[in-house]
Amino acid sequence: MVTRTGRCWPWLAVLAACGGAAPDYVAPAAVAWDPIDDVCIVANQDGSLARERPDGSRERFWIRLGPRAAAPGAAALAVAGDRLWLACGAALHGFARATGAPIGVVDVPGATALTAVAADEDGVLWCADAATIWRAPAAAGPPFAAPVPVLQDQDLGGPVALVARRASVYVVARDGRFYSVDAQGRRTDLVTLPDARPTGLARGVAEDGRAVWFVADEAGGGRLHRLDSGGGSQLVPGAVPAPGELDFDARRGVLLVPLRSANRIERVRP
Repeated sequence: MVTRTGRCWPWLAVLAACGGAAPDYVAPAAVAWDPIDDVCIVANQDGSLARERPDGSRERFWIRLGPRAAAPGAAALAVAGDRLWLACGAALHGFARATGAPIGVVDVPGATALTAVAADEDGVLWCADAATIWRAPAAAGPPFAAPVPVLQDQDLGGPVALVARRASVYVVARDGRFYSVDAQGRRTDLVTLPDARPTGLARGVAEDGRAVWFVADEAGGGRLHRLDSGGGSQLVPGAVPAPGELDFDARRGVLLVPLRSANRIERVRP
């Protein structure tokens, strides 16, 4: 029976009592692809992180989080070199990417409930809550430098996911807006998805090598949008009910989409 901060998840207990199999995951909120070990890292709502290999085998309880990082529904993941970062509550929790060993906790000054975290090619971290975007310089810590606010604006639309690229970060917001913010806090609006309720953002590569963006959207029964660098958008065929924060497996060219209600990871070839 799985426990979380001293309490049992009742429906898991019922499954165990009835002899049924427990689900693969528990409302998976976010995934991150680890390109070095070629695994999909999954943040579950029961306060655990799992690793799933391309053949479907998994380490279900790879990391069991402490009370500070076990808040349900408030998880985002980023792989940065040999580090793995989890955004939860008002802090970033760091782990060794290969082993899952904890390496430290970075409190984010002024944060309420972090919704997103991303790392660029140089290991610079970005994170966000509903009204602020922060940036933290790359560091070999611990100790780690505290993130610094880059943009504080009630009109950010409620950032839900980030993808960092060099000196800027790309943001998808709860109100359907997709925009970029540079290190000086300058925002550039790119696309607005009408009637969307985004939950995730991933950067992929098109057949011709161009960058494309994918937005997970829980509206309309759950769907994926493809955004081209030229500003156009189109729906990816197929439904993805209750999607979480997704990532792109560049080795296979597939999206890794956590399905919170189905308790599994869907692989979608866009």
